[in-house]
Amino acid sequence: MEKTHKKILGIDYGTKRVGLALSDTSGTLAFPYDVVRNTRELTNIIKNICEAEGVVRIVMGESKDLKGTPNSVMGAITHFIEDFKQVSSIPIVLQEEFFTSVEADKISPSKEHRDAQAAALILQRYLDIHTH
Repeated sequence: MEKTHKKILGIDYGTKRVGLALSDTSGTLAFPYDVVRNTRELTNIIKNICEAEGVVRIVMGESKDLKGTPNSVMGAITHFIEDFKQVSSIPIVLQEEFFTSVEADKISPSKEHRDAQAAALILQRYLDIHTH
């Protein structure tokens, strides 16, 4: 019996821009997908992408400071998660995102692609831990 796999969406949440990444259908590799503006429509934009791409789980970067405590962006992330739960039953998990933006800068110097690359790094870290 063949196992059916679905995609996982990675999110690098920012107050101005939100980077998005998608896994392959086997849940092994993460790829930069898009960067969207953080507006009031963000919840619906993410919901629509999830429906169009067959997303079964969302992995969001957990934003902490160097001491390991939640930083100012984490409150906005928590608020987004609560809003998203009102429109979708897709589970959201958090993945630490230490220095993903710095790493993304090295990979993709283009600022417009950096957020999607950071989302791919967050998602890949999650996939590396949770796939065999």
